[in-house]
Amino acid sequence: MKLPVLLIVFLFIAYSVTAQFDCNALLAKEVDQNHPEEMLKELKHFTHCGLDSIDVRYFINGPVIGAMVIKVVNAKHSCTYGDILSQIMLVTETPGYKEVKQNQKKMYAVMSMPVTETNWARNVDVLNKKFDDSDLNAMHKLFMDNASKSWTYGQLIYNYDNRKK
Repeated sequence: MKLPVLLIVFLFIAYSVTAQFDCNALLAKEVDQNHPEEMLKELKHFTHCGLDSIDVRYFINGPVIGAMVIKVVNAKHSCTYGDILSQIMLVTETPGYKEVKQNQKKMYAVMSMPVTETNWARNVDVLNKKFDDSDLNAMHKLFMDNASKSWTYGQLIYNYDNRKK
């Protein structure tokens, strides 16, 4: 008798903890252009409204989302999150964005891989879409100088960026 009661209590608690996100409420909400930090926080919730994490990372980039908000505000004098999502959805259907997204997926996959001489040769094409030859040569040298550190590509790029500063 205790087992069914405990199971029901557990399921109720689990459902309560994982409450559904109200996408419709977000989409109806007006964007407060005076608080960009809040806007970026809200835009991250678009993963509950039809976008995946790669889309969200790409579109919450300041200049990209800023241009979309300006376009909507110029046309309507106000802007909801639904307006922004509509603009994003139009872009996600273009062949150019689909290619960018495929390249982003490949780059994210590479970022977690360990850097080795073997997979450097395999991954240089993916890296070349983001970095020019001089950056790639400098990163390769940094890798060779630190080969004992067992870095991932993400760590290599982070260390490379920090050395450039």
